[in-house]
Amino acid sequence: MLEKIIGVSVTNVHFNTKNLEPGGLFIPIKGEQSDGHSYIEDAINNGAIATLWNSKIAIPSHLSDRIKFIEVEDTLKSFQTIANSYRKEVNPIVIGITGSNGKTTTKEILAAALSSNYQIHKNSGNYNNHLGVPLTLLTMPENTELCIVEMGMNHQGEISELTKIAEPDFAIITNIGESHIGHLGSRENIAKAKMEIIEGLTYKENILFDGDESLLSILNGYPIKDIHIKDLKQQENKITFNYLENNYVLPTFGLHNAKNSAFAIKLGEILSVDNEKIRQGLHKFRNANMRLEYKEKETNSFLLDCYNSSLTSLKSALNTFESIHTPKHKVAILGDIFELGNESISTHKEIGKITTMYSDFEFWFVGKGMSEAFAIAKDSNTAKYFNNTEALCDFVKKHSVSMQSKYFLLKASRGMSLEKVYENFN
Repeated sequence: MLEKIIGVSVTNVHFNTKNLEPGGLFIPIKGEQSDGHSYIEDAINNGAIATLWNSKIAIPSHLSDRIKFIEVEDTLKSFQTIANSYRKEVNPIVIGITGSNGKTTTKEILAAALSSNYQIHKNSGNYNNHLGVPLTLLTMPENTELCIVEMGMNHQGEISELTKIAEPDFAIITNIGESHIGHLGSRENIAKAKMEIIEGLTYKENILFDGDESLLSILNGYPIKDIHIKDLKQQENKITFNYLENNYVLPTFGLHNAKNSAFAIKLGEILSVDNEKIRQGLHKFRNANMRLEYKEKETNSFLLDCYNSSLTSLKSALNTFESIHTPKHKVAILGDIFELGNESISTHKEIGKITTMYSDFEFWFVGKGMSEAFAIAKDSNTAKYFNNTEALCDFVKKHSVSMQSKYFLLKASRGMSLEKVYENFN
């Protein structure tokens, strides 16, 4: 099908030469730091047989017989246009997912829940931006029946661009939090940016959204509300809950994942998927790395939730941590939340106030922002403070032998690399 669009039969596509395989199509992208056109020889050496090429750049004469050059005005725009054309050729049911928190987890839950009924393709990792979304579409096997496309953003207008590339048949907005508030200025603006996803929908009512979020109340579609989720419990490494009079089990941590599951359950119902198959599919779910990921070392337990962080997701993580029944001493390690802009000091102070509500476990604060939280929490909890992740790692190296039979929660923004703390335990 791709040959029909670009005129060349290729077996794979990528904008990173390291990820190309023999028979591939190279997409050279001009970025802020480098220009992909400079890596054309690397692409050829890694097996590329064709490449998009900016028509304003001269084709290297010594390479003209080694690879097919497809000249275009803008390689990025052409990449996105080709992806949209290929999406139409394969013509699967496309589900677009956005939201401040829970996008990747909801994507994985949805894939598990519907796996018995469809050949499913989805974003790899967090390939959810202006490059990742078209790549997701172009790596879709021709027999794909349902494609799940996660869409991320930092600024207004970005979701609008992505949804027009993917043209989803259904869309999900998981929630509205504080992520990227430093760029967008307010939760109201974040909501507007997330709601751009409906611009690509053929039927604007085919949207599932957080029905408890007032900022989304203007939407017409399928609101998912907490009131319909009952008997919610965290039981060891799984959550159990009742949604719309049916019982479900999801093998993961995080009470908030019941609502993420409800999106998948409701969409399955809309698509006429048998409820028993949905229940069985949910049993297959495995959480992505560093998203409430459970690990053990010696006598210690760890809950790694350090892929990203926001005030909303931090509250959820603490509630989950509190709900876990264990004889081990609990320690919540909280690292800085990034991209808060002018809200950074007030948000980290708010975290300090929140931690005073938890008397059953100890808090360790890490990073410049968390110094604000520590200043408030230090008198109410058994608290420690570390300037950065490296300082905490040094502390762990020195004392890990004496720190046994503990249960650690690690929660921070990606840039804090808080998973290194786990790695430094013996």
